Order: sequence, then structure tokens, then C-alpha cells
Amino acid sequence: MSQLFKKDKSSAVATAGLASRDYEAKTLTVANGATDYNCKTTGAMFANLATSYYTEIRTSHAITVKINSTDNAGIDVLAADSPYIIDWAQVENLFISNASGNAATVKIVIAG
Repeated sequence: MSQLFKKDKSSAVATAGLASRDYEAKTLTVANGATDYNCKTTGAMFANLATSYYTEIRTSHAITVKINSTDNAGIDVLAADSPYIIDWAQVENLFISNASGNAATVKIVIAG
């Protein structure tokens, strides 16, 4: 983190750009047995930010996440994987399934 605060002007511009990004943060409870919980419609995410270029997911129990469409392959995210970071895809919605045996508390931060 200290490298972001170098005194040269180029780093100051880059840091200022990062600081001005829009973001949303939500804590969702995804019931055991939920399939393709729609974070946009059910979780009220992506209301102020249409596309996320940085997505961070923390979960209390194992979940499966699909990016943008229920037709896409699922990504297994374990509690031990937290935080799971998606900075390699543009995310416009997330779909979460939970077969862990318990309700999962899922914390999500998205940034544009």
C-alpha cells in the first residue's frame, strides 16, 4: 500500500483516480439450498454501479458464484478463500448458489 503514496506526480494521479471510483457494498444472507440468487434483483446490488471492474466476495460458508449469467460456469468460493477477488472480468451481476447446509452471510464490494 505504501507504494501508492509515492511523492512523484504520476503516482499521485493514479492514486487520485483510485480514490474517486464509485463503489457499492452489501451484506447478503443466502439461504441454504438457494440456487442462482440474483444479486442485482434480489440483493439490490448494481443499483448505482452498472459494471464492476473490481469485485470482492467474503463468505461465511461455501458458495458457488456465477458471473453475469446463470448459464456461465460456477466458481466455488469457500470461507477459507475469503476474500475472493474478481479483477479479471467486468461484472454486471452475480448469481450465488448455496448448498453448504447453512445460511451463508456473503459480503460483496463492487467498484467501477
